[in-house]
Amino acid sequence: MREIHIIIALLPIFLFGMMTASAQTGCPGCMIDIPASFPADTIYLGEVPNGTQGEYYDEDISFRLPQTTDPLNELDPSIPAGLSLDDITILSMSNLPAGISWEASQTTYNLPAETDGCVKLCGTPLVNGVFTVEITVSATVFGLSQSASFPLDMVIHPASSSNDGFALTPTVGCDELTVEFTNNVPSGGNPGITYLWEFGDGTQSVLEDPMTHTYNSPGEYIITYEATVDTIGYILNDITVVDSDCNDGITIPGIFDASPDFYIKIFDPSGTEIYNSLPSITDLSPPVNIAVNITLGTGTYTMEVWDEDDVLTGGDDLCGTVNFNQTTTGTLNDGALTVNMNIIHPVTVVTSQDTVNVYESPSAPTVTQIGDDLCDGSTIVLTSSYASGIQWYNDTLELAGEINPSISITESGDYYVIYTSPEGCATSSDVSSFTFVELPAPPTFSIDDNYVFANNPSIWPPNYSLQWQLNGNDIPGATSGEYCVEESGNYSLVITD
Repeated sequence: MREIHIIIALLPIFLFGMMTASAQTGCPGCMIDIPASFPADTIYLGEVPNGTQGEYYDEDISFRLPQTTDPLNELDPSIPAGLSLDDITILSMSNLPAGISWEASQTTYNLPAETDGCVKLCGTPLVNGVFTVEITVSATVFGLSQSASFPLDMVIHPASSSNDGFALTPTVGCDELTVEFTNNVPSGGNPGITYLWEFGDGTQSVLEDPMTHTYNSPGEYIITYEATVDTIGYILNDITVVDSDCNDGITIPGIFDASPDFYIKIFDPSGTEIYNSLPSITDLSPPVNIAVNITLGTGTYTMEVWDEDDVLTGGDDLCGTVNFNQTTTGTLNDGALTVNMNIIHPVTVVTSQDTVNVYESPSAPTVTQIGDDLCDGSTIVLTSSYASGIQWYNDTLELAGEINPSISITESGDYYVIYTSPEGCATSSDVSSFTFVELPAPPTFSIDDNYVFANNPSIWPPNYSLQWQLNGNDIPGATSGEYCVEESGNYSLVITD
């Protein structure tokens, strides 16, 4: 009894130390990577990285098993130290996300010679969530084995996507899906940035952060995003004096040039001078370009074009005046003066698209039954209407390895099958409940000459029937607890619950 007690007590902590180790074909070739600093007799478990729905997952998880109960004693003093562990066998791993397979480097470890192992998890997870993976193992101490199952959480994040304009998660779902959006071009409170979201289902939003949107029916939805960045405003970049009758009089070659000396003055809508290009551009006939680079607000501005003259020629001449605003384009005139305004309005438009897929859940699998004998020792065969993509369950627990269309039932329970489509949508069959009845105690009878009678009727079930047989065949009318033998042969008594 002491030895059995030790096994039961040490298993929970021991199994925790190696619960990711498991075996199933599908992901061969994991690499063992144990830190060199770890002692030989220890418990080590590598981290299980998170995954993302729809993205291929390929991870190796290394572990080291203890050689004795000493490392276990350090974790739980109630476990006696100094006991040698004989062997560890990895039995199964269940409740993995749909699309993920696994395979261990080996399944049985003969201690203390074999302690290091690894498991590879691989595949493309079809669904997201936190999955409680059940690890079932057995350990042997003093020649006695004990098996148990322990949970390990594996996190699969929702599928997400990001582009220049926005990010969204998740990108796939079943039947109905609520998607979260993140704006990658935030305004920071600047009113010059506007937004337009088109969600692909006929609805729109002009909010900077619509946050979430729910798609209520299956389909492919193309999200179109547009951010208009209009934060610089209107800029008078430059003006060109195309023509003017201003000049400095008579030209004397080598002595005096009568070409105009242009400069401009600009006044804001209130009449305040905000720009003056002096010193002038001297002795240059039209066309003459003058760089300005000032920001324009709303309202009407005034620009004067001047020809700078010296005092001897009577002072500066006003060549003409024109009015303009933010949206003025093309050529303006005032008499002989012709100017061309170059007003720019830099606007950046960020456009992006992405896609959300909402898949329709498949029809629920139907289950057919062969057999109706619910006595202990009999078998019921259940068969799913789907040939692949299935997993059988009993009382909410996944039945490890039961992924074939048919399953043989020999124990009581509530059985059902879940089908997962290639898109990751799952649906469950109705529950089939079975209660297997314990067989009645085998009957015995006594013989007194040619008279036979049943023994110990008190141990029979409350509702029973008896049948005497001769050479394996029912004797008509011989259904009581006693029978008078009238001919030679092999007699038997059958009791039925």
